[in-house]
Amino acid sequence: MNLWWIAAGLAAAFTAAVHVVFGGRDIDRPLMAAAIEDRQIKYGAHLCWHLVTIELVALAAFYLWPAVTGRGPELAVAATLIAVASAAWNIVMVIRHRLGFGEFPQWTLFSVVAGLGLAGLV
Repeated sequence: MNLWWIAAGLAAAFTAAVHVVFGGRDIDRPLMAAAIEDRQIKYGAHLCWHLVTIELVALAAFYLWPAVTGRGPELAVAATLIAVASAAWNIVMVIRHRLGFGEFPQWTLFSVVAGLGLAGLV
């Protein structure tokens, strides 16, 4: 049983819950209520929000399954790569567009998941 991957899976599940509760309230619902005429932009952003939900739930499953069963460690490797890429892209976006790290703090949650996943790989 890999305790690091259990921690990474629980962190990913926590991140998914934060995303659904607070992201739904503060981002997705206001987006859908906004008068945005361009349907591709509005519903594309809505789709992306839901795709992140799917990603976070998958990360949790990809860590917890091998941690508990001892089978499929490649799932945890993939989850770690996805978490690292998600954190890195968030940081790059903030720097590239001169945004505030406090405005887009998702990198912190992805970094915790990635760090725990990496610790489980060592």
